[in-house]
Amino acid sequence: MSMTKPGQQRRQRMSPRDRVAAIEEEARQQALEAGLQALTHRSLATRLGVSHSLIVHYISDLEEFRAQTYSKLILAELSSIERAVAPVPTGIGKLVELVRLLSVTGREETASLWLDGWTIGRLNALMAAEVRSAMHAWQDFIEELLSAGVHAGEFEIDDVSGCAWEIIALFDGLNSHMLVAFGAPNEYKLRMAAPIESRLGLQPGTLTSATKFKGEDRS
Repeated sequence: MSMTKPGQQRRQRMSPRDRVAAIEEEARQQALEAGLQALTHRSLATRLGVSHSLIVHYISDLEEFRAQTYSKLILAELSSIERAVAPVPTGIGKLVELVRLLSVTGREETASLWLDGWTIGRLNALMAAEVRSAMHAWQDFIEELLSAGVHAGEFEIDDVSGCAWEIIALFDGLNSHMLVAFGAPNEYKLRMAAPIESRLGLQPGTLTSATKFKGEDRS
């Protein structure tokens, strides 16, 4: 016989797998909205409306959980960008799209994650390892893009690895500037494109000129 009173709903118990998934999803949202430093057992419990002890039961190592949350979010952005540039047929076209995607405002949440990772990683070995892993993934992606362009005769580079590192450093710097609205946002694309064009032996404006891809204006 049901003991549920009229007007009351029986609370459904979540399976361990569903509970972990709910916690992880909430953690990703909180990391983007408030930063990795704000991600605690108590903050998750408050946001999910559950007890502190329940969160601790499923997330025993908060430092490891923070590092994993960081990695999943950062690599998700990389996967999104890889999918966006993959259909572009030329190396120059891929770079045009890459510069466009990474120099527009609206990326502040992900940009802040990079800074959170570096800050926490300074004193936390787990986070530092995840940050290095993410940076290596970006290095591999940029190197592959540049190598294809070199083989196609589009770029003039004698050190693909070093050039990829420099390009990543440019975008890392832009992440910081973007977060505090330093500089003019409508110039971000130009400021990123100019040194890359110079490094690759491209004519000024190559990466910022009006281009179209799949019928969409990319200027």
